[in-house]
Amino acid sequence: MFELAMLPALHGDAIWIEYGDKRRPHRVLIDGGLSGTYDSVTARAGSKCELDMMCITHIDQDHIEGSVKLLANLPKGMSIREVWYNGYDQLAAATRLGAAQGEKLAAAIVNHAKAPWNTAFGGEAVAVPGKGALPERVLDDGFTITLLSPGKAQLTKLKPVWERECAKAGLIPGSLESAEAALEADRKLRPRRLGGKLDVEPLASEGFKSDTAPANGSSIAFLAEYDGKSVLLGADAHSPVIEAGIRRLLAQRNQTRLKLDAFKVSHHGSKFNNSHTLFSLLDCPAYLFSSNGDKFNHPDPETIARILKAREGEQTHLWFNYRSEQNEVWDVAGLKKRWKYKTHYPEKNEGGIEVKL
Repeated sequence: MFELAMLPALHGDAIWIEYGDKRRPHRVLIDGGLSGTYDSVTARAGSKCELDMMCITHIDQDHIEGSVKLLANLPKGMSIREVWYNGYDQLAAATRLGAAQGEKLAAAIVNHAKAPWNTAFGGEAVAVPGKGALPERVLDDGFTITLLSPGKAQLTKLKPVWERECAKAGLIPGSLESAEAALEADRKLRPRRLGGKLDVEPLASEGFKSDTAPANGSSIAFLAEYDGKSVLLGADAHSPVIEAGIRRLLAQRNQTRLKLDAFKVSHHGSKFNNSHTLFSLLDCPAYLFSSNGDKFNHPDPETIARILKAREGEQTHLWFNYRSEQNEVWDVAGLKKRWKYKTHYPEKNEGGIEVKL
């Protein structure tokens, strides 16, 4: 058996190959498409899957973005025997968004997927020598790969471009520490820390770094009050701006904490829009999250942990308009008992939920 599937990757590439015994096939993945291709790859992999090899051919967004997301968030039961990829270190030895994504991919391979990297080439570049036989590598059961491109000249030509793009993105080429920080800050691709045991204390204590996007900062956020009930609607507003508004309101009303019946949490629960300080200003039992988890993996666990820590010892309600892999990790009896909260999910798969104040 030798089968090839071109997975849905919009304008990108994600090529899934299976070969060998149909009952126990070997698998190879070539590129990961865009970030949305992640779901197609993991669906194809199923509950348990080992890739004999994954090759990220180059650093264009439509080939590398989904690869970063996959390697940073490798599902439980999925493993990779080896990754072929030419990163900055390989360029040193030998497009627009690609170099920055390439740095993040390095962090994803080493720090998260923990997969062997270019070991078939002694850790050096996957490249064709200037003369002599073409490189040939044989995977299990005789699957043979003969390398045709790139040559060392092409990799050398890419190096200064890579450095310029990293400089624009504020990254240090070849630095895993710099790359890991950029990966953690990437809302689409960062590791989601799903499937493991959540620990509220360290999540809640993580330092706050504010969102700086001008569009989000222009959000109209307001307090709505009626018949003795109140709800704060945060839109995608920046936390320091909402905090300043709340402090002005508290001063006007001669209060120390703003009493609410509910808070529609800012920016779908992003950790960059919901600070420890913001939650400390509120006396609020119910927190509402509007997101199905797609694209940016909201809500962030840090945000929910900050809420629970701020309300430690008090009954708290978490409302979600979808059940997603990002939020169902909080539907755990032990966590609910320890942190005294309840979760509320929609009854229907298509989402949507009503909250009575």
